[in-house]
Amino acid sequence: MAGGISGARKIAAVAEASHIGLAPHNPLSAVSTAACLMIAATSSTFVIQELPTHLWRDSSTANPAVGMLREGTPIYDGMGFLTIGDAPGVGVALRPDAAERFPRSRRNLKTPLHIDGSVVDQ
Repeated sequence: MAGGISGARKIAAVAEASHIGLAPHNPLSAVSTAACLMIAATSSTFVIQELPTHLWRDSSTANPAVGMLREGTPIYDGMGFLTIGDAPGVGVALRPDAAERFPRSRRNLKTPLHIDGSVVDQ
């Protein structure tokens, strides 16, 4: 709900200006984990990264949910640390058949809004 990487970086900049730690919320996928790692790597007040641990079975093997990536899957060391890729963008590349293997599914999100239309985080 931050407006993507640009929005998250703006939030990080405001946090940095006030010496406030940054702890990105990330319950989603290996792709969003890679994006969050890029935000973490560029924030001087980064503290901790939430990640969907169900995506990693052990220190080096990704489960089928990560199978959408051709390369760049963040590697979990089993002790709480992930590698940060050095490839362009967020450091991952989708498999050519990712759209067929993982078809889009619609989710109905009920985003709570203030009277002025801004997002309320519950």
